[in-house]
Amino acid sequence: MHARAKLGTMRTLRAFLASAALIWTGLLMSGLFFAASCAAETRVYLATMAPGELYFERFGHNAIVIHDSLAPASQNSVAYNFGYFDFNGKNFLSNFILGRMAYLGVALNAEADLQNYVQSGRAVWLQELALNDAQKAKLIARLRDETTPPKDVYRYDYFRSNCSTKVRDALDEALGGALQAAVRGRSHGYTFRSLGLAHAADPRWLYLGIHAGLGPSTDLPLDIYAESFIPAALQQAVTAVQLTAPNGTRYPLVRSTQNYGSVGENNMPALPNWRWHFCVAGLILAIAIVVGFRYRRHHFPRRFSALLATLTAVIFGASGLLLLFLMLFTDHQDSYFNLNFALFSPLWLLCVPTLLAGFRERENVPNKFYRRAANLALTIAAAGIAVKVFPMVKQQNIEWVLFCAPVILALHFAATRSKEAVGEATVQAS
Repeated sequence: MHARAKLGTMRTLRAFLASAALIWTGLLMSGLFFAASCAAETRVYLATMAPGELYFERFGHNAIVIHDSLAPASQNSVAYNFGYFDFNGKNFLSNFILGRMAYLGVALNAEADLQNYVQSGRAVWLQELALNDAQKAKLIARLRDETTPPKDVYRYDYFRSNCSTKVRDALDEALGGALQAAVRGRSHGYTFRSLGLAHAADPRWLYLGIHAGLGPSTDLPLDIYAESFIPAALQQAVTAVQLTAPNGTRYPLVRSTQNYGSVGENNMPALPNWRWHFCVAGLILAIAIVVGFRYRRHHFPRRFSALLATLTAVIFGASGLLLLFLMLFTDHQDSYFNLNFALFSPLWLLCVPTLLAGFRERENVPNKFYRRAANLALTIAAAGIAVKVFPMVKQQNIEWVLFCAPVILALHFAATRSKEAVGEATVQAS
């Protein structure tokens, strides 16, 4: 009985400590607002959340928090958040594929919303903004309007209309264009592609998919205002803004900053330089394809190379069809005129039978058709690489060129030599 009573006491103590920790976290989060409310009735904060583990959290997030000390305790802190979507919504998958995503602007209890991020392991930065009463009123009016049906639903664009650009544009309007004016003509040299890939480097499949799917429109230099489609970039931009008071004095837009779940700055990740990785991977794959057809008297190398060439042709061709679909049948405007289509040609799918014949160890059907398909695919790829010498072609796809060039040459070799290779191997076997 004594041991059971002791165990029960320990469990009660642990439960009490866990509850106390949650309450203390809530007090810390709410304490920021209540302690600050002595000097002003309404305060405005830019909340920036660090990237999360899930793929759709990799770019970070932000919201505008309004604290009104005169409102009831349960309603005095509101987070205006423009990053909501419904996986189970009507036509979600088709709209996602077609580039017609609908996102929602919502008004949430700020303390509960921010605590959810902190408790999930994501750091939160709260920047109090030095807005005057007229600017606050204008901002709040717009935020309420854009989180009230039917205006709460908006057409989502990865780079031009997302959770961060909605926050940015609302702040800029409240400031009378001062945010955009402060960064006009200034740039860090980033592009939509470079910022997107820097944040999508992990997981790798996300990096590869974004890099292959983006066209030349994402490779134009951005000014700082456009860069702030990334929440961390907006956080840095507002930190550097200086406003002018009616008496002509200058003062910073950000009055103070509070960190939760982090003691450091919210630095944007660097773009990884993986060019050599692409180049080496392409060379290894090309050699693996060619070697079996060069040593065609040995069954295993030839079969392995034939199977590898077939799988590669299927992947290249299917990727080309996907890129063609994005360009012709979707609203993904940043996939248009994608030069990677020349590298991942659907014509390689036409070469699959002649490549697969090497694995089956039988005479190939007359392969003039396959030779022409392979020659045309090689010509298109060469043209897609050659146009990069012209200054008007801005697409940054050098990684894919380094990977695909040797592989395309190997596929061409295999597709135009497979009949001879299989025939000679069959004679040797006889």
